[in-house]
Amino acid sequence: MMKHILMVDDNTTNLKSAADVLKSGYQLSMAKSGKQALAFLKKTIPDLILLDILMPEMDGYETMEQIKLDPRTANVPVIFLTADTENDSEMKGLRMGALDFITKPFEADVMLSRIEKVLQMEDMRLKLSGAKEKADTNVKDGPGRERLSEMVSHVDHTNLKAVATMADIRKLCDEAISLGCASVCIPPAYVSDVKREYGDKVKICTVIGFPLGYNTTAAKIFEAENAMINGADEIDMVINIGRMKAGEYGYVGEEILALRKCSAGRILKVIIETCYLNEDEIIKACELVTEAGADYIKTSTGFGSAGATLENVLLMKEHIGSNVKIKAAGGIRDAEALASFYDAGCDRIGASATMEIFGKKE
Repeated sequence: MMKHILMVDDNTTNLKSAADVLKSGYQLSMAKSGKQALAFLKKTIPDLILLDILMPEMDGYETMEQIKLDPRTANVPVIFLTADTENDSEMKGLRMGALDFITKPFEADVMLSRIEKVLQMEDMRLKLSGAKEKADTNVKDGPGRERLSEMVSHVDHTNLKAVATMADIRKLCDEAISLGCASVCIPPAYVSDVKREYGDKVKICTVIGFPLGYNTTAAKIFEAENAMINGADEIDMVINIGRMKAGEYGYVGEEILALRKCSAGRILKVIIETCYLNEDEIIKACELVTEAGADYIKTSTGFGSAGATLENVLLMKEHIGSNVKIKAAGGIRDAEALASFYDAGCDRIGASATMEIFGKKE
């Protein structure tokens, strides 16, 4: 279904020019004043509003105020149209809730690009809102036994603390076995001990290049091979975040591929540390992980400036390949948060608060 755009501009020439650009890809409605626009919005809610700033009687700012005051239209995304290139105008519009600006006279490619970007952002917001609502419904009275059993089988019960002792790791393994977790995620130094003491009773996941990712590729390969010799079933590697930020995508992709080759037959999860990446970089990381043939893309180490967010998970879900699953980790400490990520499509969830979430349920 075509997205519906309402364009508000008192200049007939501008309306016609915009119609020529938009008519093939969008359903377009037009209003020649703020008052006409508000009257239209009482009957119809579009997907996007293109709103001119300089109009007689009621300018774009006044019209925007009325749009935001009405609960029915408050969340409709707005792009301001303006011939004014002053920063003050843009700042005022952004403070009022506009998502972008398009400068007149319109350039077709720029207009289409900005509209598409804002509509993608709105789609993401709606998906995020839907995922939260679904999670709220699911955990309103606490997840039932059946749902808990379903979710816990997707949890990597985790202890990667610097002060973790073998006694702590034994406790972690015992809890994971009793709850039915997917795996335990533990420091590499304890992999051989866990394999020797627990055998195949629990899947062992460990971390490579952790937590900063700036080890050399050779060092990461050695870590991974050593971990697998010691009994690791799953490898969670951290990408070279600095190289990713620098746009050295060839290096990052080749490193993931090298780890994929050396871990053949084991599960490989690639930690991209989303808190340090912008949207375009996250999308590119999804492409690199997919091309390298990794099993999972993972949001976070849990040691960065922030952990997993639903917004980033939904972005990754849109851009990751069909054969790649998503693991969320970092800051997931209660049933509501865990259910949110599970319902958003995460096949694995890393959590150190697993017993607090699942262990006290009746």
